[in-house]
Amino acid sequence: MGSPPAKRQCPFPACCSHEVNMARPAGYKGKVVLSVWLESFPNLKLLVVAHEIGHWVLYLQGFRAISCDPRSLALEGLLNSLASHAPLYALQRSVGHDPQVEIDSRCDHDIRLFSGPNTVDELSSALCLADDLLNCSFKKRPQLKWILRKNYPETLELVERIVAIASDHNLLNPEQNIAFRRRLIKEMKLEGA
Repeated sequence: MGSPPAKRQCPFPACCSHEVNMARPAGYKGKVVLSVWLESFPNLKLLVVAHEIGHWVLYLQGFRAISCDPRSLALEGLLNSLASHAPLYALQRSVGHDPQVEIDSRCDHDIRLFSGPNTVDELSSALCLADDLLNCSFKKRPQLKWILRKNYPETLELVERIVAIASDHNLLNPEQNIAFRRRLIKEMKLEGA
């Protein structure tokens, strides 16, 4: 178990081709501070900063990332993002930040992307898409599922399996959240990914 993920990284870059932002502890003037690294600073959104800091707030609340063995950093990042986003979005909402527009925008991106033929890594894509399906607004879910059913039925099967595993756990509880990650690693055979 380790620190929170920086940002999901996908071997199918078009799936997760959003900005790369992260927060990491760093030394500054003899003190440890949380540095926030943003890809597009002039167009800074407070929501993005809150999201990156929120990963660390969750870490301090007992939410932990998990490692696959042997290491697959891309799949670890996707797995940990998937598991951490539900509590992170709840945390953001609790302080008055609503991430739904950003979540739905990412889902719209996925709908456009998966509307046509692409070469996909099914497992990586499924982790990205399950993250979006679990968190997008209710009206977006049938649209995303329809596109996947039409063009990527095998990927949809994996997505639905991941969502079913998630539904057996309270992702807002640190212990249940780590149990979800462990079960997902076991059932999706991510140990050797």
